[in-house]
Amino acid sequence: MLALFWIGCALTLGIALVYSIAALAPQLAGQPGDTGRIRVAAAIVALCAGSLFVGQLLATIGLTAGWQWSRLLATLVCVVWCLTCIGLPLGLFALNAIWRGRARPAPTPVPPTGP
Repeated sequence: MLALFWIGCALTLGIALVYSIAALAPQLAGQPGDTGRIRVAAAIVALCAGSLFVGQLLATIGLTAGWQWSRLLATLVCVVWCLTCIGLPLGLFALNAIWRGRARPAPTPVPPTGP
């Protein structure tokens, strides 16, 4: 599951960079029309992808290190990914893996007492 989170980090960073470039140079988008609209839309997508990248990076580092707080942040990141069509099955898979019940060790038998 950690590999999935690291791939997601790289993907969101790529999306943020592409849309940042489109916001800075809207003529590279190849869309005719008002460059102001392209710039605003690309900036909004770049900000959303950038914030998702930061959250996912923190969650991935926390999960890799085994920090307990990272499970909650990873859950929030998975919910955001579930809002997209592509991320829905992967987000559900990751949520299941994060919150799946851990195997509990069998209770140790109490030794018999008596004479």
